[in-house]
Order: sequence, then structure tokens, then C-alpha cells
Amino acid sequence: MKTVKPFFFFLLFSLIFVSTSFAKEKAYPLRLAVIDSTNVFPAENKKEQARETVYAYALPEIFSQYLRKIPETMALDRDVIHGALPYSLKNVKLNQVIDFGIDYLIQVEFALLEDKRIELHLKMMDVSDGKIESLRKLRGQEEKILEMLSDFTLVVAQYFKRDLTKKQIKEIKKSESVSISSMYRYGRGLDFYFKKQPGAAVLALEQFKKAEFFDLLFLPAYVARAKTNLFLYSNKVQPKRNLDAAYENLRKALFTDSKYLEAYELLSQVYYEKGNYVDSIREGFRALRLNSFSADARLSMARSYLKMDKRSNAVEQVEKVLEINPTNIEARKVLE
Repeated sequence: MKTVKPFFFFLLFSLIFVSTSFAKEKAYPLRLAVIDSTNVFPAENKKEQARETVYAYALPEIFSQYLRKIPETMALDRDVIHGALPYSLKNVKLNQVIDFGIDYLIQVEFALLEDKRIELHLKMMDVSDGKIESLRKLRGQEEKILEMLSDFTLVVAQYFKRDLTKKQIKEIKKSESVSISSMYRYGRGLDFYFKKQPGAAVLALEQFKKAEFFDLLFLPAYVARAKTNLFLYSNKVQPKRNLDAAYENLRKALFTDSKYLEAYELLSQVYYEKGNYVDSIREGFRALRLNSFSADARLSMARSYLKMDKRSNAVEQVEKVLEINPTNIEARKVLE
């Protein structure tokens, strides 16, 4: 027995050494960007044009949140690319997309059909060669739109050979049908929000509140409200009130879903603005547990570390952001 035991431990350590020696270096994350969706068929009247605007903003925003649940994947924030990239894949300039550090550009085309039905088409451009591929088409009632987007998410994961656990698949598919009135108000709110003007932001908040009224469990509306509150705060429009409102909206979202990545990222930012740097770092770590490629979480943490005179910790977070996406301009500004 005395000779067996040392041999067993020697064999165990040898296996560990060999496995770590030949382990592959962590690959670059798959960097996806979703641009505004377009209507496959032209709108015939003003009512359809209004719905078209709603889907053009709402579908990409929610789809981006879904994509971030795929392992080893990073969906770029549409706040960063909005207005900089063309409305349609057909008019994309590849050098412009590459400058943003994007690997694939995704567009959800849709068609409004009779009897309140909708048809979704998933298209993707390979930035390396400009090739556009149509991956899948789905059709169903408008109320099933979130489920259709979750199906698209699984298609993307399968296309890029990203293995999903049963738990991850369940997390992606857990979205239930949502009141179409809530979706409509959400899209209207995003239309105002992306104008990036304080007056329009106030109108956006009104629409997001109406979205919440129609469906209390439609969580993207809470995050959108918080983003809008933070935008108004940064523009010195009732700063204390808007910062507190952002906090409340994020707490409501997390009360309903304790694994809501976007809520943790924004909460980390809110705590930083409030001067609660330890709490900001804590919420940042919670976001990273859900997605280690969260640049927003790492940057909020870096700013908090700097306020606490922990520059080495801040540098570490910034370097990780730049390792994930070397084109991140904001990361370079943090340490200035």
C-alpha cells in the first residue's frame, strides 16, 4: 500500500501537468453586432410604418441580449455602433465594420403579415469576405416574437459550433410571450432614446413606463428606463432624481430575474456614480460571472478601483477589455 499511494499521486500530478501543458489558449470571443432590422415588404399605410419603426428598434436590441447568453460570445452594445453603421447589410463598408472590431454583422429582417402575424428572416454577413448568408426564416403570431428570437439565438450558437448546456438552452428559451402593446411601446421608446437628446429621452421614458404598464415582466423595458435615466443624469437633467430612478428600475429587473446581465452592468455604473465604489465592484463581479466578456462591467470596476487608489487593479481590468476588443476607445480613456 505504501508504494501504491505515492505512485497514485505521481500519476495524478502527471495527468494535470500534461493537460495544462497542452491546453489551448483561450480563443478570442466571437464578436457579433446586430444592426437595425428592416421590413422585407414595404409598409402600405401609416399604421404599418409605425409598427415597422417599432420592430426596427426593438428586435435588434432584444436579440443582442439573447446573443450574449451564448458562451464565448460578445454582442457589441448598439449604443456604440448606432448611427455609425448602415441601416442595411447591402450598404455595409467592410473597413468601417472592421474598425469596430466586429467579426459578424447580423440583421433581422421582418415582414408584417395579415391576422397580426409576423415573419422573421435571419441574415448574417461574414466581415472577412463580405459574404451574406440567410440562416433561417420563422413565422408566427406577433405575441410569439420573443420565442422566435430565442430560436434564432440557438441557430446562431449551432452555426458557430458553440456547445450549450441544458441549463444554458433553458436560460435562452425561458422568454415567454409578451403583450404586443408592451413591445410596441418599448420600440417607440427606443426610437426616442437613440436620438440622444434630453427632450427625446424624456419622451422615451414615458413610452417605457407604458411598456411596463402593459406587461410587468417585460424586463428589457426596465433596463431601457435605467439607460435613459443615466443618459439624462449625464446631461445634468435632474441628476439625483434620475440616478435614483435608474437604481430603482434595475432593482425591479433583478427582483424578477436574478441573472439579468444588463441589469448588473448598469447597476455597477449606478453605484460608481453614487460614489459607492465597493458596491460597484461587487455588481461588476456579478456581471462577469454571467459573461466574462462584459466590457461595461470591467470599465465600471476600473473606474471604481481608481477612486480607491488601486491603480494596478484598474489597469488589470482595462487590459482585459482591450484583450477582448482592442478597438474599445472608452477603455483607453479610463486610465488617462
